Amino acid sequence: EEFISRHRLTPNAFVRNRKLPFKLLFLFIVSRIKSKLQSELDDFFQQLQENSFSQRFISDVAFCKARKKLSHSAFIEVHKKVVDRFYQTANYRKWLGFRLISIDGSKVTLPKSKEIRENFGSNEDETIKARISTAYDPLNKIGIDHQITSISGSEKEMFVQHLNVLTPNDLVILDRGYPSFFTFKCLYTKGISFCMRIHSSFYSVCNEFFDSNDTDRIVTISASKESKRDCRIHGLNVEDIVIRLVKVILDSGEIEVLATSLLDKKKYPRPLFKRLYFLRWPVEEYYKSIKHTVQLESFSGISKLAVLQDYYACGLIMALAAILAFPVNQKLKKTRKKQKHDYQINWKMAFAKLKRCITKLFFIQRCKETLLYLYQEFIRNTCPVRNGRCYQRNVNPSKKKFSPNSTNQFKKLKLMTLTSEVPLPTSELTRRCSELTRVTQKVTAVSSELT
Repeated sequence: EEFISRHRLTPNAFVRNRKLPFKLLFLFIVSRIKSKLQSELDDFFQQLQENSFSQRFISDVAFCKARKKLSHSAFIEVHKKVVDRFYQTANYRKWLGFRLISIDGSKVTLPKSKEIRENFGSNEDETIKARISTAYDPLNKIGIDHQITSISGSEKEMFVQHLNVLTPNDLVILDRGYPSFFTFKCLYTKGISFCMRIHSSFYSVCNEFFDSNDTDRIVTISASKESKRDCRIHGLNVEDIVIRLVKVILDSGEIEVLATSLLDKKKYPRPLFKRLYFLRWPVEEYYKSIKHTVQLESFSGISKLAVLQDYYACGLIMALAAILAFPVNQKLKKTRKKQKHDYQINWKMAFAKLKRCITKLFFIQRCKETLLYLYQEFIRNTCPVRNGRCYQRNVNPSKKKFSPNSTNQFKKLKLMTLTSEVPLPTSELTRRCSELTRVTQKVTAVSSELT
């Protein structure tokens, strides 16, 4: 009751016994709505009641009314408790005693509506996008914190918000879009170690290091005017900072320069940093998963609240899948000596299985049985990890997006039918009519046999 009262948007919400109470509404949104809303509702209650056939139990209109009473903060709190519980109890993977955290941002396309445009803004081409950011554990494949803001929002501010969930036992890996005196100062103040890529024009001392033959150097940097302003806004001092610059040579021959707070050259020798920075890459794969496998951009509503609910629910189900897969991956690593390749679970299959079991997973009576079933299914569905694969980057990716479920998904679909805008040739019309006749005869024959 306390949890419900914290996350309802009106005082009288979820007080009376309804067909769609708080718990079921929460679980339905977490299960990720990908197809037609009414069809998803029917399937959800079919699984819940263990019926042989789906039937209308809750209408899509009733769901839309109910979700207006539920705050997106419910998904944030459950996500935090699930993740915190994992790190408190599991023997999770670390890098030289550190929990690795990779922070990176991306953009997502939102459904078009007046409310969403007013809250998130739009691009010059009138598409509506939001800026998102994730603090991701690449070794254990868990997104520990998620942020979302308007397209005009600042990655810097989202980065500051991520720091609230980090500890001195963390080591943060960042891409070259993040380094600044302000970023370093934020991390130093909280006692958090870091490793990030920098560009040659970052500071004059960095430029000198780029041009030199040195491969490892400790330097001191001072705050610029902009950094001083940012530091004062956040209550940070502007004293000089000591960092270590390290050169790493990629397989392509390209030289990267990394800035780190790990100053001990004996404890952290230079060759370690190439592999360390490479561990930033899984956060890119994480975004690939939430956008394509879980279909984050297939939002289930056209309101700001619906977008926030879907976004944080997506982060929750991703964390649940990663935590449930953790013992499976541990077992696969123990058996790798007997196999040619390392193996990992098939994430697409894992999400599909989890979606179908989400209702049973949150009910105590079926929880143990469901966990055992998922464990067996994850073990059964694995795929090899082929290290060293490298493909040329596609600079012009497909612009095909998942249509929002709240709009007519077939509105823009151009079906080639007999009523097509472009007249079909007579031969094509004859062929299609013959095909339709043949199919009709088959259906009639099968019906007669059944009768």
